[in-house]
Amino acid sequence: YYSVHRVVCFSGPKDFSLHDYLPPVWVHTGDWKTDKSRIYAFTHTSDDYLFQREIWDSLGLNKYGPPVNVAIQASPYRSSHQLITSASVNVADIHGSTILDARSPKAQGNYIFEPVWRYLLNIESSTSIKSQIDIRFNVSPNPVQAGQQVLIHHSFPINSVEFFDISGRRIDSVTGPVFRIKPGLTAGIYFIRARIGRQTVISSLEVY
Repeated sequence: YYSVHRVVCFSGPKDFSLHDYLPPVWVHTGDWKTDKSRIYAFTHTSDDYLFQREIWDSLGLNKYGPPVNVAIQASPYRSSHQLITSASVNVADIHGSTILDARSPKAQGNYIFEPVWRYLLNIESSTSIKSQIDIRFNVSPNPVQAGQQVLIHHSFPINSVEFFDISGRRIDSVTGPVFRIKPGLTAGIYFIRARIGRQTVISSLEVY
């Protein structure tokens, strides 16, 4: 619906018809405002990868390079728009391993996919990610159970907090760093947008 600088798909999109064995129509048709050449994707090979390949093919990503395993090929990954990983992670972490803080694998305290994120976000390797992107606040607990209280940790006062689902629909808004997840909320990945001083910072939250 809107033209954006770049689209990065982490472990997705996942829409797929098992009945027709086809991605949905919206993937390959419609009046896209953002050119397909600006779409990038990154997924785990154990995360319904065969379906994922069909969806990426439908998006037309093959035009911008074949799937490249980030453990075999270093950045810039042959300039491909399709990146994959077979990193060893817990089964429960596979889907979120490409981006989610609590799920993404680390080595010696550092995220192993940092070079991948730099490439996907078009950030020079000589520049600190934190100097170009707002430092994400910490949310605990994360994952959180529906109905449970959540606390946002940051060194500066939290002015306001908004809670969104994966489609961008706002579910709740509060003032201050503490809020409660609504009971009965569907399990999945959600986003928190917090106003901290003059900055707006976004972080992810998993509800189970």
